Amino acid sequence: MVFGRYYVLIFFPIFFIFSQNIVAQDTTDVDFLDKKVKFSILPIVYYTPETKLALGAGSSIAFKLPDSKEISSLQIGAVYTFRKQLLSYLPFNLFFKNGNRLRGELGYYDFIYEYFGIGDIPGNQSFYTAKFPRMQLLGLKALKNDIFVGASWFFDSYRFFDVDIFAESSFTENTFGLEGGRVSSIGPTFLLDRRDGVYWTKKGDYLEVGIRFSAKITGSEYKFVRQSVDYRRFIPIGEHNVLGFQFFENSIWGEVPFFEYPIIGGSKLLRSYYQGYLRDNVLIMAQTEFRGPLFWKFSYAVFAGIGTVSPNFSELTQQRYWPSYGAGIRFPLVKDAGINLRLDYAFGREVSGLYLTFGESF
Repeated sequence: MVFGRYYVLIFFPIFFIFSQNIVAQDTTDVDFLDKKVKFSILPIVYYTPETKLALGAGSSIAFKLPDSKEISSLQIGAVYTFRKQLLSYLPFNLFFKNGNRLRGELGYYDFIYEYFGIGDIPGNQSFYTAKFPRMQLLGLKALKNDIFVGASWFFDSYRFFDVDIFAESSFTENTFGLEGGRVSSIGPTFLLDRRDGVYWTKKGDYLEVGIRFSAKITGSEYKFVRQSVDYRRFIPIGEHNVLGFQFFENSIWGEVPFFEYPIIGGSKLLRSYYQGYLRDNVLIMAQTEFRGPLFWKFSYAVFAGIGTVSPNFSELTQQRYWPSYGAGIRFPLVKDAGINLRLDYAFGREVSGLYLTFGESF
């Protein structure tokens, strides 16, 4: 929608000026922390193809816990979108002494999702409204040489409304999971993290491998197993530029409701496609991004990626692969931590998307 994109061009400079005034003055000492807390109250203005223009307010807090080498962060926000969606969330990323970590999210969402069916070729665009609380936790204990082990717990409890079921819909009355329900999954995680920065990386490697089990014993109404691999590498190019690469694989087996399949699309996995444009039992994706300084505090990024979904690993070579490419600019919200405001425009196969959001895609 071109009209919505013009709204972004209007609101972006307003947000930029307003955030400059606030971020510059909000640094506060807190006794139980090693260093100053950077506390910012900001208007939230962003745009994605899924939400259109979104307006709200939020707070970002960056700080160091005692004896920690990394900067911890916590955000809290509430947003209302031009599609009458409500998003309230509290993501956090905490770093403790000896390198131990805890990251996760608490939130409540009233969100309109697109559904294109299951498979590597999207069907007709259908819609449904989901209302659900969300809790996600990942605790990691540092071993040695940047190696971590831990466990994760993901919890959502879905209620669905206004599901499109008509003659040409991608939904049918037999679509598994239309009744919604509770999903609670638990499992181990392995992490190798040799990056020089968590939020804005210039060099290093990152490998996260996890598996989660969803069953009656974990508190879930669905029984399935999910496995994922996330590998990233960052290579410095010259003094100020960096080349980043990500390979991501996600697969699931069992009695899988339609809303739990691995999905391609959104602001992180193959930008340009709607979140959930493709979904199936197996997802693989690779993307690369070149980042560097632009002028003043601004930096730039150009990116490209490709990926697909498949009913199983053996059929991956037979699937249709979907490209994505584009460019964007970054502006630091918390300079020392590398937490940025991100504006990207991406192109895919017969689609494109504008994204104004926070943090890097990987």
